[in-house]
Amino acid sequence: MFFLLLFISSSLVSEGWSSKFYEENYEQAFQQAESEILPFQPQFSKDDSMMLNYSIAALAAIKVSKKIRDPSSPQKLPRNLCPLKKYKCSYGKYRHFDGRCTNIFSPLSGSTFSPFSRRLPANYDDGISLPRFHGYRNHLLPPADVVEKQVMKIPAKFEIPLTHTFLDFAEFLYSDLARFVKLQDGVIGCCGVTGRSGGECLNIGEHHLDCYIRSAPAPLPHCSLGAREQMNLATAFIDGGPIYQDLKDLDFSKSPKISSLFSTELDSKSAFHNLIIEEHNWVVDQMQKTFPDASADLIFEEARKFVIAEIQHITFEEFLPIVLGEETMEKYELRAAHCDGGSCHEVEANTLNEYGSAVGLFHKFMTSGDKSLIFNPSLYSESSGTSSGLKLSEILMKGRDHGIATYAEWRKECGGGEVTSYEQLIGLIDDRILKSVRDLFPDIRDVDLILLGVAENPVYGSLLGPTFGCIMALQFQKTKFGDSYWYTNKLNDEQLEEVKKVSISGLMCRNQKTSIIQKDGFRAPDNFQNIPIFCNSSVFSQPDFSKWFRPEKQLRTAQFDSILGECIRDVSESRRRRQSAGNLREGLHNSVALKSYGSMMLAKDEAVNEANVSFILLEATRKLVRNVVDLERIQGIYIGETFGKKSDELCNPKDFPCDLTNPYRTYTGWCNNLATPSFGNTFRELKRLLPPAYEDGIDLPRSKTTTGAPLPSPRVISNTVHHAKKTEHVKYSHFVMEFGQFIDHDITHSPVDQNPDGTPLNCSRCDSSHTVSPSCFPIAIPETDLHFAPFSCLSFVRSLPAQKTLGYRNQMNQVSAFLDGSVMYGSTKCEGDRLRTFQDGKMKTTQLSPAKRHYGITLSQSDESEQDGCVSSPEAPCFIAGDDRNSQQTLLIAVHSVFHREHERVSSIFKDLNPHWDDEKIYQETRKLISAQFAHIVYHEYLPIVIGQKLMDDFDLRPRQEGYYGGYDTKCDASILQPFATAAFRFGHSTVTRFTPMQETVLEPATRVVDLAADFLNMSKIYSETDAVEQILGGMHAKHQMMTDRFVDDAVRTFCGLSRLTSFYSIFSDIDQDGLTAIGKVYESPDDIDLFTGIVAEKTVPGGIVGPTAACIIAEQFRRLKKCDRFYYENSGKFSVEQLKEIRKATTMSALICGNTKVSKIAKDVFSVPEPFGNPLIDCDLYPKLDLSKWRDAKDCVHKGKTIALHSTAEISPCTKCTCTSDGIKCAFVSPDCLAHTKETLAEDPICFMQCAHQIRDI
Repeated sequence: MFFLLLFISSSLVSEGWSSKFYEENYEQAFQQAESEILPFQPQFSKDDSMMLNYSIAALAAIKVSKKIRDPSSPQKLPRNLCPLKKYKCSYGKYRHFDGRCTNIFSPLSGSTFSPFSRRLPANYDDGISLPRFHGYRNHLLPPADVVEKQVMKIPAKFEIPLTHTFLDFAEFLYSDLARFVKLQDGVIGCCGVTGRSGGECLNIGEHHLDCYIRSAPAPLPHCSLGAREQMNLATAFIDGGPIYQDLKDLDFSKSPKISSLFSTELDSKSAFHNLIIEEHNWVVDQMQKTFPDASADLIFEEARKFVIAEIQHITFEEFLPIVLGEETMEKYELRAAHCDGGSCHEVEANTLNEYGSAVGLFHKFMTSGDKSLIFNPSLYSESSGTSSGLKLSEILMKGRDHGIATYAEWRKECGGGEVTSYEQLIGLIDDRILKSVRDLFPDIRDVDLILLGVAENPVYGSLLGPTFGCIMALQFQKTKFGDSYWYTNKLNDEQLEEVKKVSISGLMCRNQKTSIIQKDGFRAPDNFQNIPIFCNSSVFSQPDFSKWFRPEKQLRTAQFDSILGECIRDVSESRRRRQSAGNLREGLHNSVALKSYGSMMLAKDEAVNEANVSFILLEATRKLVRNVVDLERIQGIYIGETFGKKSDELCNPKDFPCDLTNPYRTYTGWCNNLATPSFGNTFRELKRLLPPAYEDGIDLPRSKTTTGAPLPSPRVISNTVHHAKKTEHVKYSHFVMEFGQFIDHDITHSPVDQNPDGTPLNCSRCDSSHTVSPSCFPIAIPETDLHFAPFSCLSFVRSLPAQKTLGYRNQMNQVSAFLDGSVMYGSTKCEGDRLRTFQDGKMKTTQLSPAKRHYGITLSQSDESEQDGCVSSPEAPCFIAGDDRNSQQTLLIAVHSVFHREHERVSSIFKDLNPHWDDEKIYQETRKLISAQFAHIVYHEYLPIVIGQKLMDDFDLRPRQEGYYGGYDTKCDASILQPFATAAFRFGHSTVTRFTPMQETVLEPATRVVDLAADFLNMSKIYSETDAVEQILGGMHAKHQMMTDRFVDDAVRTFCGLSRLTSFYSIFSDIDQDGLTAIGKVYESPDDIDLFTGIVAEKTVPGGIVGPTAACIIAEQFRRLKKCDRFYYENSGKFSVEQLKEIRKATTMSALICGNTKVSKIAKDVFSVPEPFGNPLIDCDLYPKLDLSKWRDAKDCVHKGKTIALHSTAEISPCTKCTCTSDGIKCAFVSPDCLAHTKETLAEDPICFMQCAHQIRDI
């Protein structure tokens, strides 16, 4: 015990002594740092106190790092000695002048006074701070002034056609990203008359005034110990820092302009600096004219935002392509979109030290002699230093001071391989320079980066060699992807269009009082593509600031910006914490089914990006309401979408302005409405008829009755009200249900939330809303359930939100709302392109049988990587189509196959009919026609069955018999209605029958059966027979669908003009007694009844298969899909009169099946079961055929083998004359001269035969 106590006592004494030792070292180092820096404080202003404090702390940490190498010792300065502040950041609307909080997860990243960053470790003599004076084998390096005197300079011979504007911009950009600071005076306090050297002062020459003052250090994050890093007085962002950074303390509440007397702290100002000041003031003038009521502060910030966007745009679209070349731009993905969430939070933004001390100075090596001519960067003999008078020795010394890795190290890092001899660089660097450098540096591994980096021959198509080009590209990767305020990420689409008008020449035109200039101001004018043109040319179009901001609709205060920042952080962290797909496991229900179904309902990548913005807005709404802000006050307020990642422009382009003359739809529905291009667009929110009934008014699903009691579990409602009961419809076939699903997949798809890795969420745990994701809303299993274990839960995942305003949650539709055939062709451009062969307008196919080609094909098989969830894969792979849900079951594939084959058939005919059409023209014309046929079947055949004839007339839903539809409304929004997508059009679920026979006609026996339960996501039956599609279609035609049976919401009934509910008996006329009894068992009041339960329980309307509430909602939705669709097929200009006649005449579902399958007979109404009298089977040859000659695009017409020139008339027979018009052939009957023609000639024309019958008898 004595020894134990002695040991403990000794340990405590030792520990106390150790702690005291470290504290003394820290204090001593801090005092030494203060003594070296504070004597020079008078030369700085009071505003520089933070910079001085930072440098003192950094220098103290360096001194401690040199003295204490024990890894077990404290690795950072004590808190009382560390001046770094902890900022609680939020993403505001405008960036901070000092760059702080650009990354809310790392607030000081890229801010002023932050350290430069490195890609390669620092190369100091002592590993901590001592400049690199020794080489690879510890040999002393040649002094910087000796290198400058003895290295070979080559004569400048080959001028390059760039302007001094290019050099000015390069200087401005360098000053924007890198700005070193020296804390000591070079003559008085360093190596001057006092002769003092060492520490922060270094002699670099023989003369006592040849002095180099070290760049001030910056503290590492958390004031950690470690190697010296230099301080950057600039931000690491392209933010107009040379101008705006010094304006941070000025008051712009009276005037948002920058005074022409304004001076910056920069050592020198480029001409571009003055140009930007002029541009800022011009933008202010334009904005004040456009928004006269906007405050001066707001105008200043918006003008600053626009000017910064201009600089960023010019940098990446004009400057860098010259410097790096297009191949390097592509290699380093400098034109790629931003990372998820708007910026790459993991990207450390701080400027590269190699850029600041070497590569960013490339432009200073591009002039020679009188500096009027410009050359590729190199070491030129006529130049005494650089173009700005900066000596090469100073740049060399800066690199050594900063511990910059050598040229050989960077050459290897950039993919040039390990350099061990000068011979390896022959051909890349001038031989004369190589020889002189070798005389100075026997070992090539010792050569400074700047020396050989700037001397490399440029990569083809660029200004820089491979090493400098690599470092420059790496720098601008950080510059772009580390900036959450980057202009393509922070501006909306309309604003981006205005920024894209900007060019360096445009800036010069409007600010330098010039009237003529070349198109590319960075390149010298020539007599060809860059010949000077007048500034009033449309090439230099002015930005339209009317679309720049909407002050009357913005709710952006300091309080709100703080809340928004918190929400972005909270949502991002929440999504990171989610459980992975590995939690899908065997448990309370079949996890394979869960995963398969979940995969089918997953969101597209663009949908996830859009939803992230909505999640943030929901969180902001909740926080504002908690801060006693009235929900009604903020409901619907638009605050922008700039804090989220934008959708991929390749897949989801939003070109603006819209092209009124484009005859074809976009995949996404964008620009269907020219005034509001987003109406009905893919990834937009569902539209509400009435305010939502959320528990909290914002987001929480309804869980209580009107009396406050818990609502019944959906599983209880399902078991009690919606239990299985086989009641077949007496007339309609199963084709009604299946075609309804096909329509549904064309116009609505509300994706559910998912894991961060894109896999389905498993919400089967009853506590999954807390343990897995807030999007989990598991369904409780009642104790009496006959199928699932009691007290367990069914997995249910909430749909993704899409609202882009403050207020309540609104769900997303990730397909376009229009009846545009997106179920076949896709709802994004990427989806559409993926399905095409890009040859002769064809789509990719799978050959099922050796039959006539278009009879034997179906959809293309999906990739092997996408077969996850496909039960029958790999023996019977699932398919790809415009909609991801195509392979739910084989019945749906059969319907898809009919339209897919029709595309194949029509495109082949179009190719023969118009051989001059290219692939794109054939594809778009075919897509346009197939989509019209689809819409015609919907309105002409399907809808009357569902809602009855009366509502077809009441809502003007019938297709016209002739002429065009004139009801298009330019102010109408076709977006899908919430009650339609979630309830009314879900009536089809109650009409599903489990078993469907496989038989071509009712006259043939069924040999096999499609079992929807067993064949879910199982495509084996499609591959089982050569005519499986025909057998499935025949079975659906022959099979009766189930009756719509058993669900009424009071508010929706009122909207539809139906009587208000006061008790269950008030709906007696709409719901039968059995339904009332079942509903009354689970609901306390009619006000509690869920919409779907009420809808499917109502008695059907006359002539329809749904009740009055569902009929009203469905009719209203399809009225909007017709009235709000500029491309609706019956609108004027979409088809010629003759083409429209053909569509109306020959388009029925039965005719399509006849034309695209081997079926020989089918009933005229495939939506009704065949019967001998009312709906008999008819030979397919008797169905009218679509005359595609009306789509012949030529200067003449062909009718019955006779060619007629355009605008000419010809006699086809003695009784018929036809005229070739721009709309096609038009024929009329004429009275023949019966005696002038032979009996045989007259008999060829039935009209002539009838009119000349008496003469024929006499002939």
